[in-house]
Amino acid sequence: YWGYKNYLKQCFMCHQAYGIGGKSAGEIFSNGKTKKYDDKTLALYIGNPTSVKKDSIMAEFPLNIDLRIKRIKDIVAYLRYLEKNNPHNIKKKRKYNAQEIDELLEELN
Repeated sequence: YWGYKNYLKQCFMCHQAYGIGGKSAGEIFSNGKTKKYDDKTLALYIGNPTSVKKDSIMAEFPLNIDLRIKRIKDIVAYLRYLEKNNPHNIKKKRKYNAQEIDELLEELN
């Protein structure tokens, strides 16, 4: 929960997660960006991006924020949760045939 809240406040405006969010920094999970770092390195990257990637243009996590380290750890935990629960990888439990879809649509009208 706190990782989600902090992600929304600090990351969401620039980064997308599975197509939802800001577009200036692009999709956070594209090309395995987060998976290439272990948790410690990812936390360091969030806190001070240029310490991990010299040419990074990402802003560092605010220095004067309460519980800064805990907030960064929570964001890392949230990102790991999203990696494991990618909505694009969730398989549908049931497939509908064309007739069933037509019947469902009729019920909605």
